[in-house]
Amino acid sequence: MAAGVEVVRDLKDPVGAVMEGWTRPNRMTIERVRVPLGVVGIIYESRPNVTADAGVLCLKAGNAAILRGGSESQRSNRAIHAALVQGLRQAGLPEAAIGLVPTRDRAAVGLMLGGLEGAIDVIVPRGGKNLVARVQAEARVPVFAHLEGVCHVYVDKAASLDMAKSIVLNAKMRRTGVCGAAETLLVDRAGAATHLKPLIDVLLEAGCEVRGDQAVQAVDRRVKPASEADWSTEYLDAIIAAKLVDGVDGAIAHVERYGSHHTDAIVTADQAAAEKFPERGRFGDRAPQCLDPVRRWRRVRLRGGDRDRHRPLPCARPGGRGAAHHLQIPRARLRADQTVTGARGGSLITGPRR
Repeated sequence: MAAGVEVVRDLKDPVGAVMEGWTRPNRMTIERVRVPLGVVGIIYESRPNVTADAGVLCLKAGNAAILRGGSESQRSNRAIHAALVQGLRQAGLPEAAIGLVPTRDRAAVGLMLGGLEGAIDVIVPRGGKNLVARVQAEARVPVFAHLEGVCHVYVDKAASLDMAKSIVLNAKMRRTGVCGAAETLLVDRAGAATHLKPLIDVLLEAGCEVRGDQAVQAVDRRVKPASEADWSTEYLDAIIAAKLVDGVDGAIAHVERYGSHHTDAIVTADQAAAEKFPERGRFGDRAPQCLDPVRRWRRVRLRGGDRDRHRPLPCARPGGRGAAHHLQIPRARLRADQTVTGARGGSLITGPRR
């Protein structure tokens, strides 16, 4: 955890970075600039390492944090928080910049969801479905969260078959119980003659149950019929739904209808096909035909698996394979009038932007 804090410390300061800028015909220059959110309330379960991750990530981005960890790790959370406070004190920063709810009482969660009488600007839940669902249902302040991971891999007709097999197998079977695992395989109808059966074979041979439409069932009798519910199911198991679609547009239409907009990937050697999928919210002239730009945290990759996603403040976790420190994968973003401006040095000015 200490090494992870050092990694976050060494990241480039995100506050004040200009993400986009343009000049209007009247010569007015407009810029989209990264600013702190304000006071971030973080509600999480079990793992006390989240105390360190959440506290330093919020601090790095110029925010204050109010942390409420699981009751089963209360003592560990207190010890880790004490170390964070000592670091704040030594750095000359306000000790209250990272706060920890001192009680196990569940009523504290309800108070946080209510915004603590305006003290909290945004809530981030970190935990299982029950926790996230409660936060989304009861929160009276903006929430950054995702509830499910109905993730897709689309294999284009121009995809390298070897690459596609490797990506699909990794995306589905590396860890079936995580929210970023692939739950649906979409194959371009134009490439089905060469790509479909090998992809289904590699999944079946790896012990994955495949549920498919009629075209997928026809390539192997071990494929089970897919129901309408399968297209929107997060299995979290060695099960995948598979379907033929009519090119990139057909894949996008399917994802928009059934997906949870968590993580979706395209496998292709055709740059034009790849650019039809969104990347970092840059859509060009095809914006109406692309996935919702608010859900811009996915990264479309021409190489590698779909597990490498854009996250806020990405950095390598010590001992990991490029995994990122992160709090949540947001499916929404705040409007301009909901954001909060912050002063450098840890003191925050809360309230809507004018």
